[in-house]
Amino acid sequence: MDQSEAIQIAKSKKSSTSQLEKLLGIDDEIDLLLAKHPNTSTAMLNDILKRSYSKEKISRSAMAHPNIDVVYLLSRGDEYPWSMFRNSALPAVMQSQKNFLGRFRGEKFENAFELKSLPDVVVNWLLSHGREEFQLIFVSTPKRSPEILAKFRESRHPKVVATLLDKDVNSYLAWAKDLGFDSPAIDEIAPSEIRSRIDVWVASKNQELPAGAVTSKEGIALLNEALLSALKSIENLYFKNGRVAFEKRPQFYDDFVHLLRDTVNADATFTQLVVKVMRFDLSEIERFGHPGRKFPPDIAKSGYYVKSGLEKSFDRLVRVLASWSGKQPVARSIALGDALAKLISDHPVPIVIERGAISPSLLLKIPSELFDDAGEFHASNLFANPRLPAVLKRDPNFLEIFSVEQLEKALRSRRIPEFVLDWLASHGKKEHQTIFLFGAKRSPATMAKFQNSRYKDVVARLLDRDDGIYLSWATDIGFSRPAPNDDFPTTLRWDIDDWVNTLWNHNFALWDQLVPKQGKAPTPQGELVRALGRIQGEYNKNGMMNWGDGSRFYENFTKLIHATLKAEKSFSRLVKKIIDADIAEIKRSGQRGLDIGAGKLSRSAVFGGNIFVQGNVEKSHERLGALITLWCERHPPDLASCLTA
Repeated sequence: MDQSEAIQIAKSKKSSTSQLEKLLGIDDEIDLLLAKHPNTSTAMLNDILKRSYSKEKISRSAMAHPNIDVVYLLSRGDEYPWSMFRNSALPAVMQSQKNFLGRFRGEKFENAFELKSLPDVVVNWLLSHGREEFQLIFVSTPKRSPEILAKFRESRHPKVVATLLDKDVNSYLAWAKDLGFDSPAIDEIAPSEIRSRIDVWVASKNQELPAGAVTSKEGIALLNEALLSALKSIENLYFKNGRVAFEKRPQFYDDFVHLLRDTVNADATFTQLVVKVMRFDLSEIERFGHPGRKFPPDIAKSGYYVKSGLEKSFDRLVRVLASWSGKQPVARSIALGDALAKLISDHPVPIVIERGAISPSLLLKIPSELFDDAGEFHASNLFANPRLPAVLKRDPNFLEIFSVEQLEKALRSRRIPEFVLDWLASHGKKEHQTIFLFGAKRSPATMAKFQNSRYKDVVARLLDRDDGIYLSWATDIGFSRPAPNDDFPTTLRWDIDDWVNTLWNHNFALWDQLVPKQGKAPTPQGELVRALGRIQGEYNKNGMMNWGDGSRFYENFTKLIHATLKAEKSFSRLVKKIIDADIAEIKRSGQRGLDIGAGKLSRSAVFGGNIFVQGNVEKSHERLGALITLWCERHPPDLASCLTA
């Protein structure tokens, strides 16, 4: 059968399954036509997918075919989600398995929810079972119809419902009307004007009222003076001036949220839309108060003309309170104002110093001699204080009481006293050392002070930053710089890199000599070479996605390399610290592999987003490979056992 006849049969809708089977595997053009043909059987589609695994166009068409095996939908649906979504057999599959789509993860699957049109069965699943991040991607995509967005007001995720208020003016209007908003001829107004009017209404808390007054003006419920005054104080003290840090728990933000939640939860007249947005806004304030190691930028960022997420949440909560107080006796809203005033007095704002906040309890830990003549303490002048050396001599750990934020500006300075450098190198936290060393240009002599840092990751970064420390490490393992070549001038770092690379490449010769084709190597040297080779292979082929699969295959190889090299007596303290850092880097790459396999990270995260630049883990592989070559030279294997193996 010639090519043209085969194409004619594959294109004809009248061709039977038996006729089509004879065309399998002729070429890619025929396979693509078969993947689209209505009479292609499940077995034929399985065959096409097996042979065309890396051929996206064919695979995409096969995944959309109604005769596709459910097994393939499960195994490759995350690669071709749009094809799976438009597969006419998907509704039947989801009828029998309600949360079928809940099994999928990954960047491509997430991105599929950005498509302008999705089948109803997918949208309905997304609303009833979809994860929060999937729903957020879907509702945040421009040009969704008002009818579709209205459905997602029923989402079980408060963040999704609150996001609708920003993305959909109809949802914003529905929320406002539920709280008493009214504006004449609203249906005749442009959407942008509707949003503007609601924004003004939400911000109306700033209108002054006589004491005890609770009224309504043009549909705007206003707050009594006691409650308004307390809320203004809270906004100005705790929110407008940046996050105020508290040491004790519960802190102000916790108590504020609990008080509001207990107050308004008793009001059964609030709609589910209002309740869900309120839950999100309260959770944002709690999150703002407990940022963990990093400040939550997504709720704090704003410009002069743009309100931050936190400001919007606070304004909406005040509007809910205005609606609540309009339904209550005056005495109840006054009582809430008094409770909020007491809350402020119970949580006085700490003394704010520069970028951080130093609480009164922290001030008690600061020796009195560091205060100036006016009895004040200034963190910006701390390092320059002539009395600080005596304090550090008496208490070497004194500076550890300060957070990174409180010392960051001083640590980035190019002029730091020598005694502070000594403290940093011997007692400074990892974050302190990192900001100091890599936040500004430092001299080689200064870098050398941190060569013996107790933090292995800091020392490993110094190898990349400072040629002197890199030379110390290389010299400790046997490097001697070759004589200069006038025809081919090189830098010191280039010479060391070349020497390390040569040692690492010798692993391939050792592999051929010491590692059998199957199974374990018969010698410790061969097993060491095999261990790193297997780890590198897993990284290059699969991005370490098989790390943590339960077999502990790669974990045990990592443990073997670590234990063997750390036990080598000829390696210096500096060399062993870099071994620790390189092993830690392999473990981090294993964790990234787990996250990639689980869909938490994209595949590009394996190489840090750039395949052309050597990543940290690849540098670790190379350094460990060089050390393994040296270890094998210093402990020659019994070649006779290799030959008989």
